[in-house]
Order: sequence, then C-alpha cells, then structure tokens
Amino acid sequence: MTPEEQTPGVPSGRDREKGAADDAVILSDPKAIRALAHGVRLQVIEELFDSDDSFTATELGRKFGLTPSAMSYHLRSLERWGLVRRAEGHGDGRERHWRSAGSHLTIDTSEASSNPAALGFVDMQINQLRERMSKHLSRPGESLHGQSLQEARRLPATNQGSVWLTAEQRAEVADQIWELLSRFRRTNAESAAADSHAAGGDGSDIEKIDYYLSFVPDPDAQAPVEG
Repeated sequence: MTPEEQTPGVPSGRDREKGAADDAVILSDPKAIRALAHGVRLQVIEELFDSDDSFTATELGRKFGLTPSAMSYHLRSLERWGLVRRAEGHGDGRERHWRSAGSHLTIDTSEASSNPAALGFVDMQINQLRERMSKHLSRPGESLHGQSLQEARRLPATNQGSVWLTAEQRAEVADQIWELLSRFRRTNAESAAADSHAAGGDGSDIEKIDYYLSFVPDPDAQAPVEG
C-alpha cells in the first residue's frame, strides 16, 4: 500500500483485465481510512487483495477468529467504502461470497499531516510489520550453506535507501514495480507449488513473502535549481 494521488470515483472491481494498473482501489477519505484501520479488517483486506478467490463470512471468520455474523458486519462496512464486493455466481446460494474490489489497494497519505485517520492507519501498518519482523527474527537462523544473501539469491528482510528521481522516472519506477508484482503474483500456495514442480522441484522451495512498500518524499531535501 503506497502513497499516491487520488483518482475520482471508486473502481468497479475486476471487470477489467486482471492485474491492470488502473484496477486499483485508492482511499483518501478519512472516514474510509478510519473504517479500514482495524486489526481484523486489515487482515481480511490483505487476504482478499492477495487472492483472486472469493470467501464467505464463515470462511473468513474461521480464519481470523470471529463468528460469521461478526465477520459479515465487517464485510458490509468494507463494502460500503468500496473495498470489497459481493462475488456473483459462487457457492450454492446459501451464503454470499466476498472478494476484493480491485487488483490492489492504495492508501493516499499525501495529506497525512492533516488527516489523523491516515496517520492512525500508517501506525497500524507499521505495528503489523513490526510484529511480522519480530516473528521472522526470532526464528532459528536458516543455513545458506556458507553463502551470502546475495549469493543465495535470497531477499533481504529489510532494505532502505534513497534516490533522486524526475517526474518521468518516478512514473517509470511505479510502472515497473506494479508490473513485477503482477508477474509473480500467486493466489495460493498450490499455484506456486505447481510452478516449482514445472521447474523440476518438489515444492519444498516455496515460501510466502510479505512486502511493504512506502515511497515517501524527503521534505528536507532540496533539489538544485538552475537560474
């Protein structure tokens, strides 16, 4: 979820080509962001936006420790703000299915200084990231067979840096990032395992990777101006 300029209206969902760059749900309304800044709702949104599948309130409730009625309440609230939608033509009709309203979700925090809801949401994301990092770092070290992370072609747990970009280069970076994530996006472990087997593996090499993208302009950096 990254800062981005808001576009008018709420996308209609997956009625366009899957993974298309314009099939995004972009939130800037403080009330909508506040509705999302809830532990369970954030987990549900992540689950739905990470998958092309649809789920019932019962399935999601079982996964996140809520009753079907409590989960239905959260889903209806998320639907009201255009974050999820009802999936038609799924199941036996006894319980509705839900899916994400687009291919990815972007939270517009460009005016976060005057938007307490946006700051609260960012705090929640950072806390969630901290919990995941803590779990990762508390696991026993994995053997890389004497190789460095780079030699083993492993992704680093964290990476921080800065670059100077023109407006055209910023657009190029954004396009390439979304294209890369779209190329390697997997809806479940089974599809990743199938890729492993197709490459001659046994499926034991797959792992779920969580990513957190944040591109924040440095307010103190001054670009040289010719004159």
